[in-house]
Amino acid sequence: MSQATIAQINVRLPRSLKESGDAGLQELGCSPSDAVRALWSHLSEGPEGLERAKSLLFGNTDAGQQRRLDAFEQSALAKGWRMRDRGLM
Repeated sequence: MSQATIAQINVRLPRSLKESGDAGLQELGCSPSDAVRALWSHLSEGPEGLERAKSLLFGNTDAGQQRRLDAFEQSALAKGWRMRDRGLM
């Protein structure tokens, strides 16, 4: 790909979140760029992709009716990390 077709995204987040997220991504065998590309792919796929992204990010709750953090805690991603932390995965 040429430089003209590449976009860069910069994100600010707490260092501890970055480090724990990087560890999780490493365990999955992917990079932060891989994770962002996967999410952006879902977001680019129209209504079905948006629903998959919403489910991944917020679980099956209506994120508009509660705080995003609460919604994330109900997501499959958060549940999986809790299982991993307890040694169940």
